[in-house]
Amino acid sequence: MTEINSDLVIQRTDLAGSQIDNEMVFFNQNTGKYFATGPVGAEIWEYLTMPRSIGQICDHLLTKFEVDRATCETEVRSFVGDLIEGGIVTTAS
Repeated sequence: MTEINSDLVIQRTDLAGSQIDNEMVFFNQNTGKYFATGPVGAEIWEYLTMPRSIGQICDHLLTKFEVDRATCETEVRSFVGDLIEGGIVTTAS
C-alpha cells in the first residue's frame, strides 16, 4: 500500500474512465492497467473533483453510508493509497 504523504488528493483528469451502474472503471494509458471500484469507490472518485483530505472524504462518506469514523478512515486511507499507486489520483498541496 502507498503511504499518503500529502494532506490532499485529487482525481487525475487525463484518465479514461466510465461509470457502470454504481461502479467506476479506469484505464491508465501510462501503465496499460485497468482499475475498477465498487459503489463506495465511485463515490470517492466523484468527490475528488477538488483537492480533498482524508478527513473530508470520510465526512462526506459518513453522510452517505453506515460506517463508523475509525473504520472509514482506515479503509479510505488504504483505498486512496491504492488509487495513488495505480495512478488514478494524485496528491495536491
